[in-house]
Amino acid sequence: MRLEQLSYVQTVAQCGSMNLASEQLHVSQQAISKAIRQLENELGIAIFVRTNKGVVLTPQGQRLYDFARRQAAKLEALQARLAEEQQRLMTGEVTLATMNTGANMILPQMLCEFYRHYSGVRLTINDGMMGEVIDQVLGGQVQLGIITYTLLGDTYYPQLPEALEFVPLLKGENIFWVSRLSKLAERKVLDFAEVAAQPILFYDLMDHIVLQRTYGYFGFQPQIALESKNLYLLGQLTAENYGVLPDMRLNGDEGMYAYVFRNQPATVAVPLKEYPTYQSYVGYIRRRDQEESTLLRHVRDFLGRLSQSRACRKEEG
Repeated sequence: MRLEQLSYVQTVAQCGSMNLASEQLHVSQQAISKAIRQLENELGIAIFVRTNKGVVLTPQGQRLYDFARRQAAKLEALQARLAEEQQRLMTGEVTLATMNTGANMILPQMLCEFYRHYSGVRLTINDGMMGEVIDQVLGGQVQLGIITYTLLGDTYYPQLPEALEFVPLLKGENIFWVSRLSKLAERKVLDFAEVAAQPILFYDLMDHIVLQRTYGYFGFQPQIALESKNLYLLGQLTAENYGVLPDMRLNGDEGMYAYVFRNQPATVAVPLKEYPTYQSYVGYIRRRDQEESTLLRHVRDFLGRLSQSRACRKEEG
């Protein structure tokens, strides 16, 4: 009796068809039939019978199926424990760069989970504006950079050097911080034309460039009120209805700039209408020619799993 044979029995029973099981397993129907027939001969039982509704388990086959499920669960648990032990034994250093504000949405949970799985790994994090993050990854000062990325039509912005690739982790929701003195504060969702009619505030030069592209894509010209690296100043100006401030949030959280606006009760975040051709993401960038260590591969896999778990929690919510 082989694990492969038990796996075939499980899949055929769940699909109710040799043909469907073949498609799911990417194994020929003949190979599956042969493996199950060999197992039947070895055990001296009939595992399946054919009916007009497909193949179904015999009573003996049902007991074998239940046994196979228990063994598969034990094997998965063992593999998970071994993988966790391997992670804990890993040592080394990983260097990241992240945007000053974007880090607030993903880093706290990421760090807690990371050190739970990789307690022997030293993580060094540099923060800066988006352009600085890109330069650090391009120059090899860090291994990965966490940034926000915008898809307009079929083009991503900011447009990265050819040497870099972007790997999306989570899809964001575009929002705008507005003053409660503004009529926009009463809206549940904003149309882009409404936003374009307002003076706009910018925090990041790269954000400025991306938003200019976005406005142009929708046929508008931004009314730039102020660009500043002082986010608290921008928060105060937003509260006084001097302009609106673009932001992004993940899974219904408060947004990248929320830590500033918590102290500004005179402001509110209003989501932008969903546009299929205008999407924002958080992800990481890396050099395409980067020599990837086992540790770095584990870290990238970890980021992927973490993003999937957050996405699943959003769907469940």
